[in-house]
Amino acid sequence: MKLGLVAAKIIAAGTRFGDRVGGTVELDLAITSTLEKDMAFVVPLGQDVTPNMSDVTVEQKVTERFGVVVALASDTSQADKLGITAFDLVDSVRTELFKALLGWAMPEMNSLVAYAGGSILNFNRAYLWYRFDFSCDTWITQDDGVEDTSVDLLNTIYAQLQLKEY
Repeated sequence: MKLGLVAAKIIAAGTRFGDRVGGTVELDLAITSTLEKDMAFVVPLGQDVTPNMSDVTVEQKVTERFGVVVALASDTSQADKLGITAFDLVDSVRTELFKALLGWAMPEMNSLVAYAGGSILNFNRAYLWYRFDFSCDTWITQDDGVEDTSVDLLNTIYAQLQLKEY
């Protein structure tokens, strides 16, 4: 899965983040630094793989997951000392991300992008950090360069003997 395409799709969709969509390196920097504006980060989350479904070839379904971590300013309202305004933004951001990503047929994937849940990662006086999870499927098959693992060559074993006199 090419996560750069995910970031480009979010930017092209005209979300509230504009071109402030980064990856894992930018996320690491943002966690240890101070953000000036709300930002989104596309991060890999992992893969789940089914057992091989064939006895004679390779056929496995791979579900790839990625997350969109968003940092939403929690100090946008002077009247809101509880951070509720920032959490209320999560619903709007989710809608924007759904419009950008859900149902998208990513190149090299065999299913459409689907929503896989979300959760709060962190909350402090400055920012609410929330992660939206997405997934899509692909298949590993012989077409992926899997080599023939036949052991037919082992059916006949040749021996070369050398006799020595003692």
